[in-house]
Amino acid sequence: MKRHLLWGIVVCGALFLPWRQAAMRGDLDETGRLHQVPVAPAAGRGAERRALAWLSRDPTSFPAWMAAGRGYLGRKEFEQAIWAFRKAVEMRPLSSEARFLLGVAFERRAREGLPGDLTAWERLAETEYRAAAGLDDHLPARFNLGILYERQGRHEEARREYEHILTIAPTSALGRRARTALDRTVAADLLPRVLAEGLPSGWASDGEARE
Repeated sequence: MKRHLLWGIVVCGALFLPWRQAAMRGDLDETGRLHQVPVAPAAGRGAERRALAWLSRDPTSFPAWMAAGRGYLGRKEFEQAIWAFRKAVEMRPLSSEARFLLGVAFERRAREGLPGDLTAWERLAETEYRAAAGLDDHLPARFNLGILYERQGRHEEARREYEHILTIAPTSALGRRARTALDRTVAADLLPRVLAEGLPSGWASDGEARE
């Protein structure tokens, strides 16, 4: 008798358990029928949770945020790069490199030119470039600032940035680029003045002979 009672309890438990697990997981449809959804082993689910936590965790150090920001820049994910470099700046507000790269992210975001975007990205970039240059005379920030000024038609300000670079590092690769940019911005600044004042005597356009 006891053996039959024990077998009855085991059978009832086996029939009831899948329905209970399904109800807990929401695997019953509106008719009350059980959907046969396989359940991963407990150990497998734990490993999955740990993997997801590791993949979705935020960086916790300045170098990690900087590395994340550079990765976002390389993938042209500028919004995420801005977020990462802002985190880096929060940790080290006196880091000229973090501020420079934040300016780069702002400027590249501006170049996307998304319709309806009224954010002053270039102004934000200018602020960060100025901050980087002011912290330790960050020359790449000065060069980018000059390019930004050129694009905005602020040739006199661009000229000052390029001349400063040539004063500090005239023979460097950045110095050579600054010299080329200086020639370009001086020409762009002078041509409108020449046209406004009239061509001087003896001036000849390209392809024309001079007397």
